[in-house]
Amino acid sequence: MPKKIILCVDDEKMVLDALVSQLQKVFFSNYHIEIAESAFDAWDIIHESEETNVPIALIISDWLMPIEKGDEFLIAVSKQYPHLPLIMLSGHVDDISLQKTKNYSNLKAFIRKPWDKTELIENIRKFAL
Repeated sequence: MPKKIILCVDDEKMVLDALVSQLQKVFFSNYHIEIAESAFDAWDIIHESEETNVPIALIISDWLMPIEKGDEFLIAVSKQYPHLPLIMLSGHVDDISLQKTKNYSNLKAFIRKPWDKTELIENIRKFAL
């Protein structure tokens, strides 16, 4: 059986590289780490995971991204996949958007950038399907 996916969505390549490096060290044997540089790219990965029957265990998304912000993306994901756990990882989020995401999605945690590696890992362990 293939490994489930942890999907990381951020428009900054350096952030994605850091996430992949940290997460692979801890979760390599249990999860495959996928990255997307936009919500649009993330949807492609989500749809591909359905087609290949490789489930997504968790999505980690930035808030401040071009075209579609993280709150809009996470709320849309929750409409289609209400049980999929979500984490928002951002250094720039307004309180209204964060509250809206909490109210209308399966947001399990908000972690501020720069993130604490231990906090991130603990939240993934706690919430990944």
